[in-house]
Amino acid sequence: MYTHMPPHARQLMRELQRKGLTEQLAEDIIDSSLTAETTQSHKLLRQEVASALRHRLHAMTPPWKTQRRKVMALVGPTGVGKTTTIAKIATRFVLEQGAENLALITTDSYRIAGHEQLSTLGRILNVPVRVVTEQHSLEQLVRSLSRKKLVLIDTAGLSHKDQVHREQMAMLSAMGAQVQRWLVLSSTSQRRILDRAVNEYKHLNLEGCILTKL
Repeated sequence: MYTHMPPHARQLMRELQRKGLTEQLAEDIIDSSLTAETTQSHKLLRQEVASALRHRLHAMTPPWKTQRRKVMALVGPTGVGKTTTIAKIATRFVLEQGAENLALITTDSYRIAGHEQLSTLGRILNVPVRVVTEQHSLEQLVRSLSRKKLVLIDTAGLSHKDQVHREQMAMLSAMGAQVQRWLVLSSTSQRRILDRAVNEYKHLNLEGCILTKL
């Protein structure tokens, strides 16, 4: 198998598969990286493979660099780091573009102290924090913050079987293109857990994925 590859390429092929790449993807990347130089050099081949992997990942422009208004909702399972990620993005944005251009929203009004962490962050950064309630819908809150350049929406990480979770997802879906929906995934999770999360949230027409715990 892979007899067309030099020994160091076959070794790297097996390494990529151990790291979780499919056999086909690993073979494609190795094949595209083999040149007259890399066929003779293990070090050069590793560099080419790393470069090929980077080019296959389409990275977003960091939200703190945005010049156009952006409303981002972070969704994902419990414990993946949604609120922590919002804190990091918010802090970078305030440092670069000022607190007056940022607002935070949380849909987590269901758990006791569910939005305490975000409220504390709001006080530290001096930015408004709004909570979705029966009296104040997500659409109303987003509209009321129309002057803000970046609005970050934190969501509750609930089981997809939970009725509140379904209501939350329906609320985000109803916002359509007004809100970008980003799936937050922990890089420490097993492959099957990542696959399950993608399947549970892909109906939201996700903009992309944010990897945490790198």
